[in-house]
Amino acid sequence: MAGFIVIIQTLVIARTEKIVEYRFSDNFGQVFHDYSGYNFNAVNGDNSLTSDGDTIPTDRGAYFRTDMNCLITLPPNDKIEAGLSLSNTFTITIWALSHDNEDNYIFYRKKYDGSNYFYIQRIKANKSIAYNIVTETFVQSNTSSQPSI
Repeated sequence: MAGFIVIIQTLVIARTEKIVEYRFSDNFGQVFHDYSGYNFNAVNGDNSLTSDGDTIPTDRGAYFRTDMNCLITLPPNDKIEAGLSLSNTFTITIWALSHDNEDNYIFYRKKYDGSNYFYIQRIKANKSIAYNIVTETFVQSNTSSQPSI
């Protein structure tokens, strides 16, 4: 299999309650509906008006092609002006399928000026998952690997 393939089926971000939930396996189109009830809709690709950077919708989730830079844009975007505001404590639950061929980000979010960010990354060399969280007052990173099954 050539290139890096990621299929994301579900993404949930929660504090004491769920603040956003996307179900990519049954939510096709340019706008991904937020099932949490807070209306933080995401858009497929760069924006909802073009197909630039779009993932490919499948019944198993959003498919990220190997030959282009695919993305899902969380709020703020061209549909929702307000951005997601996370408290100091939050949980991200994601179901993703990736293949071994390349290093790539599974999830990446940054502040417009780049000062705050967090990501989850697949690392090919040791078949591991890494994350990094950076804010003005906090930095944490970790890499975890499991043997092949």
